[in-house]
Amino acid sequence: MPTEIPPGFYDDSSNQLIVTAAVFLALNQTAVILRFISRQQQKTPWYWDDFLMVLAWLTVTGLCIDGLLAPRWGAGRRIAWVMTNEPEQIPNFGRNAFYAVPITFTIASVLPKISVLVLYLRIFIDKFSRIACWILIAALGIATVINCFLVGFQCNGQEYSWELTKPGRHCLNFQALLIWGPFINIVTDVAMLLLPIPVVRKLQVSNHVRLGLYATFLIASVGLITSVIRFAQFFLNEYSSDPTWYASPLILWVIVEASIYLISACLLTYRPILAKLVYSKQMTSAYEWLRRTTSNVLSSRSRNSMVFDQTTHATERDSSEPSLLSKGSSDGTRSFEMDRDLPRMPGQIHVRHDVRVTAQHSRV
Repeated sequence: MPTEIPPGFYDDSSNQLIVTAAVFLALNQTAVILRFISRQQQKTPWYWDDFLMVLAWLTVTGLCIDGLLAPRWGAGRRIAWVMTNEPEQIPNFGRNAFYAVPITFTIASVLPKISVLVLYLRIFIDKFSRIACWILIAALGIATVINCFLVGFQCNGQEYSWELTKPGRHCLNFQALLIWGPFINIVTDVAMLLLPIPVVRKLQVSNHVRLGLYATFLIASVGLITSVIRFAQFFLNEYSSDPTWYASPLILWVIVEASIYLISACLLTYRPILAKLVYSKQMTSAYEWLRRTTSNVLSSRSRNSMVFDQTTHATERDSSEPSLLSKGSSDGTRSFEMDRDLPRMPGQIHVRHDVRVTAQHSRV
């Protein structure tokens, strides 16, 4: 009797993971290169946030490369398909999905945030903000060490992570580690979002400058959105029920979250590049063309409106002006009367003028 094929046996979601990893690999390289081009234009020396950004770039790049290689080890396939067709890949998948990816993600998501906080320490001068920055740095560092330790020693042997039925197995709840281990990212994202607000409010600047500063600091917390989405993905998907299948979306979202942290941290330093772009000859010409085009359109509309108004007023005036009606009589005279139906209000006196013209004809 032939074995019944389970539903979704041939499902494959690895293409989404490969495309996402490739796209963010390119975006991350571009973001970091532009960051250091901006630094070079400013002619400023390297600070600690720059060195931390290099480490962040290396770890996030490693995470993206892992996303490109993970499908070779079964990520994106059903566990039943992998066990049937490529059982030799199970140990490789286990070491990657249960150890390499969580540890790399923990480090890759923290380094860009610490880099931003070190940048804040160079900007903020008030005591409260600086203490808050140091507290957040300490919290992120301690959480990273704890998470890496728990993931590295989640089982009494690495093989027990994927061999669930092997005797003598003792492991932590890996699903709980995925959900609550990186939860510190959400908490610190909210804190970093609120941290610059008191500093910006105290600045004696115009409102549009203040809004620009708010927007700049908001960029550093964009990762909060992806962090919440990743948390929901880890919470809703039961990893142990089909680890190779659920590995694809989970690895995908850790790549997205870590990459967004890296790109956001780089965007904070793009002011020289943006200023040069805004004031470039091409941008100035484009702005002038847009201004002239807009001005011409508005002027044309204004002239058309004036012509229409003048025509309308002239028509109304012609229709409101009285006209003369000529009436003939038998004695050779003609009388002219005003053809105008004037409104009559109570108590008003209306005077009617009759003009009579007499014509005398001479005989030849």
